[in-house]
Amino acid sequence: MLTLPTGEINYYWQPEQNIKYSQETLEFHSDRLRQELEGMIREYLPEKQPIGIYLSGGLDSSCITALSAKFNQDKIHTYSIHFGAECPIFDRQLGGQNYNYLTQN
Repeated sequence: MLTLPTGEINYYWQPEQNIKYSQETLEFHSDRLRQELEGMIREYLPEKQPIGIYLSGGLDSSCITALSAKFNQDKIHTYSIHFGAECPIFDRQLGGQNYNYLTQN
């Protein structure tokens, strides 16, 4: 949403409700999501090149890293940033090297 100085409100986009397969089971949707994620990882994962992934500490970057490790024969190098004592360090290695960078305020 963008509010202009005139007070006019413009929306970048409006979500549309387009529910497909609403009668299907959770297992169906889980399998479909996994297939989509695996397909995208295979499509965009570079071949025969070192792989480095930034771990934000969220589920999405962890999922991408795990699937990349599944489809890549070499080690995956991961990177994370630590923002001080208030934020825990995500320091788990997933089959490669993990680099942490600590910032100071």
